[in-house]
Amino acid sequence: MGDSISVLIDLARKENFGSNFEKALEYSIIAVKLANISNTTEKQARAYNSLATTYQMLNDDESAEKYFLLTLKFGRELESDYIIASALNGLGSVYSKDESTLDKSIKHYNEAFVYAEKHGNPDNIAAWHLNMAGLFLDFNKTDDALPYLESATKTLTDNDIDDPVYIATLYYLEGLYNKQKLEFDTANMYLEKVIQIAKKEDLYPELIDSYNLQYEIFEAQNNYTAAIEALKNKQFYKDLSFNTEKRLKLEDLNAQFKFSEYQKEITQAQLETETSNSRNNIITAIVVSFVLFFLLMLFLVHSFKDKQRRKDLEAVRSKTEHLTNLKSELLSNISHELRTPLYGVMGGITSMLADDKTLGVEHKNLINSLQFSGNRLHELVNKILRITEIESDRVAEKKTIINLQVLISDLINSLNYSAKEKDNELVLNMPAAIDNLYYLDSLKLTEILDNLISNAIKFTNQGRIDVSVALVNTDSDIDYLEFKVEDTGIGIANENHTLIFENFKQAIEENTSFGSGLGLSIVKSHVETLGGKIKLDSALGLGSVFSFVIPCEIATPDVIAKSTLYNRKKPLKVLVVEDNKINQMITNKLIVSIGHICTISHNGLEAVERCKTDDFDLILMDINMPLMNGFEASKTIKSFKPDCNIVALTALEISEVKEQCMAVGMNGIVNKPIGKAQLKDIIQMNVA
Repeated sequence: MGDSISVLIDLARKENFGSNFEKALEYSIIAVKLANISNTTEKQARAYNSLATTYQMLNDDESAEKYFLLTLKFGRELESDYIIASALNGLGSVYSKDESTLDKSIKHYNEAFVYAEKHGNPDNIAAWHLNMAGLFLDFNKTDDALPYLESATKTLTDNDIDDPVYIATLYYLEGLYNKQKLEFDTANMYLEKVIQIAKKEDLYPELIDSYNLQYEIFEAQNNYTAAIEALKNKQFYKDLSFNTEKRLKLEDLNAQFKFSEYQKEITQAQLETETSNSRNNIITAIVVSFVLFFLLMLFLVHSFKDKQRRKDLEAVRSKTEHLTNLKSELLSNISHELRTPLYGVMGGITSMLADDKTLGVEHKNLINSLQFSGNRLHELVNKILRITEIESDRVAEKKTIINLQVLISDLINSLNYSAKEKDNELVLNMPAAIDNLYYLDSLKLTEILDNLISNAIKFTNQGRIDVSVALVNTDSDIDYLEFKVEDTGIGIANENHTLIFENFKQAIEENTSFGSGLGLSIVKSHVETLGGKIKLDSALGLGSVFSFVIPCEIATPDVIAKSTLYNRKKPLKVLVVEDNKINQMITNKLIVSIGHICTISHNGLEAVERCKTDDFDLILMDINMPLMNGFEASKTIKSFKPDCNIVALTALEISEVKEQCMAVGMNGIVNKPIGKAQLKDIIQMNVA
């Protein structure tokens, strides 16, 4: 039975540090029951110490104090320095949570140290130093904590103590110490060490505390993206530790044990007072009343704690929403400030200069470099805003009829130059038998493949990139197609397979030339939106294979007949309502180059008057204009031409104005800047 109790205590300790408190409590309770059956003081002391420690982890200080005191009583009876030191350390921790009992805590800790030194157990000595350091840091007595941190480090090092709990605790306290000293980088270095150990050993309390401290550090540094990520990680492990199912099971187990303990106490009281019936009745009545009162108080305490937990969770949610709103506001401002000048630079001026036949070779090279850099900036702005839209579920589905052979061949051709620059061979493997026209979101599919192929090119030198499409199944009018991008590049370590699909994360972070870390996050979201799941097969030095299967709707004659996008030949009349002269010139040039007729109005009022005397197939409407803005103009035009197609063309963040655009009857909304291909799609998609 002694061995069984030891095994149970070890299991309880392990489960405590994995935050499986219901299991830890279960093992501790069984250990207590077996120890009481054995009626051996030493076994009872160890079992109750385990039970007290579990209650301490659960923040049930009242129960922890009760059973640490019982452990201390057994320890003094046994004259066991080790048990006494453990119980006093536990009591010191219980009393350390309130400044009013700080002196009491220090008294118990100091007494614990005396017994720990007397026993000579280095684990207890190290625990004492860590507890004292934590005590002072909890009350921001930073300088007082330093000697204990140094002594804890020396004790652990000199005695080769490699217990992960002790090491993780030491690193966490070092992180807290440096955070209070405003040495944020050093603090984060220690916290990353804690997180590494805690993840390996499943030490959830350490993970929760470390991510919470990281959140405070990042917030103090105004690094809101990292702060949000730390808060999410904290909440993830908190949810694992304290989910509803675990909490209910824990409370049920706790209530059963405490009720059995009360029954035992009542029975003992009855046995001791059997000699007097009247006295027995009085005592029984008092005890029963006390038990009922205690159970009522227990219920009220649990109710209060539950409310407090909900309140704390709400505070975390509120904080997360606040930080997310700050991020969205920042991105919105970036969007508005960058898009309008980008439209002027990239949408037309650079393109027009590139087409100028009078420029010499040197100037053409400079223009090409400018165009390349501008496109990179444009791509980054769009990706950041794309992520914002995806996170807010604002990415609408836009299905078109496409020839998949043509779409992918064009994409391969457009990326071939980049591949050759790095001496890569870019190969398309797509059977001619895949010749159906498909009705699907071509923009999302193009964005997915463009990101995957561009990444493959980026991380491959003097190698090969294979892009393949295969038919894996057909069901009615749905073809299930597998898309695969395989490269012979540097590969990705197994531990980074999940990381690379997160926002702003890369498998190789030391080389800042590898991009923003947004592309694969967009890929994952788009693939899931299209009904698939992105898969990765890769290892360092062995290349990478990204693949996914999505359902592709075959464009039947009925679908083709209903489509407004397929085989449109007639030149269209497009009215551009725009007050910026550069944007007028650029948009006019793009529309004419596509083969349509462009008319310019300088403000909303002028557009209304023009629509009274002329008919247009499409109106591209700016939002912010003098005399009459885009909302008022659209509402007025729709009042006398309800079938007129109006698309907002704006530098504002879509989420800010989408609701207003739809409210006044607009048919769609797109962001500036736009290129020729995107403008062509916009015109086609919004003309009946």
